[in-house]
Amino acid sequence: QAVAVDPKDELAWNGLAQAYLDRQRWAETKQALDQLFTLSDSEFGTWYLLGQYHYNQGQVEEAKKAFEMCKSLNYKQNLTYYFLAAIAGNQNDPAAVVRHIEDYDRNGGNLGQVFDLGIAAAGQLSLPAPARYFEAKKALFSGDPQRAFQLMGEALARDPNYEPALLLRNQFQAN
Repeated sequence: QAVAVDPKDELAWNGLAQAYLDRQRWAETKQALDQLFTLSDSEFGTWYLLGQYHYNQGQVEEAKKAFEMCKSLNYKQNLTYYFLAAIAGNQNDPAAVVRHIEDYDRNGGNLGQVFDLGIAAAGQLSLPAPARYFEAKKALFSGDPQRAFQLMGEALARDPNYEPALLLRNQFQAN
């Protein structure tokens, strides 16, 4: 109803697109997104919704482009990294998965299932330091700081210069 009252209300169109997306009403989602893009193409949330739409439609390259645009507009949009990592995993590019999860972590991401993607990808690449580091982050966010500290130490034992683990160690030492 809000879009009927003010057809130029970006927030209303965004909410409508999200509602359609949540209900998997794909044609309506696309129509709402098309309308939203006529109003503005510089809102990161619009690009994020477009990425989700394409991802759910199996349009991987289009989804990737939309998520990359979202990230360029707001690098703190953490779930963007999750989708980029998932796309890279589906494309059998574990190095890109690790890179996206490291970016996710660097920008404050804290969902355990995202770190699972990194653990699996780092394992595929035989990268024990990132694998242990992602396990440490997952343990930390699961409420087990002792296990996180142990895993962080294992990551640094495997690669004493692995920057994310060094930063985590500094956080532990500061507390």
